[in-house]
Amino acid sequence: MNKEAADRQREFDENQAAINNSTGGIDPRFTYGGGGVSRKYGLKHVTPNTARAADYFGSKYAIKNIGGYGPGSVPGSEHPKGRALDYMTYSNKAKGNSLANDIMRNYKKWNVKYIIWNHYIWHPGRGWHKYNGPKPHTDHVHVSFNK
Repeated sequence: MNKEAADRQREFDENQAAINNSTGGIDPRFTYGGGGVSRKYGLKHVTPNTARAADYFGSKYAIKNIGGYGPGSVPGSEHPKGRALDYMTYSNKAKGNSLANDIMRNYKKWNVKYIIWNHYIWHPGRGWHKYNGPKPHTDHVHVSFNK
């Protein structure tokens, strides 16, 4: 293994150790049996992928409140389908930025459809662009999933 590959592996291992420490050992590959119920946040009526994402990213970023299943506020919302999360970051913009960027970088792994945060929306293949929906999403990071 060359030095560059060894450095990348070491950084990956350090990041994984930090993630495992911050999430209390929750494994993002854990398979929930029978439907999605978030173990940590108690979200019900969400897909298994959505439940895992709530537990994983919520724990990693010390998010205290996460919204999931509900009526949704715009036509086509994924909330009524159990495929959306609202990570409440409130006034902590740095936490919201870090969370949104982390989810974006890992969108394939988590089957992310789009992210809305702080007046912007991100779609795979299109990137970030201005969001003009009914809520500016300045107090939470919204994530919609494909499954």
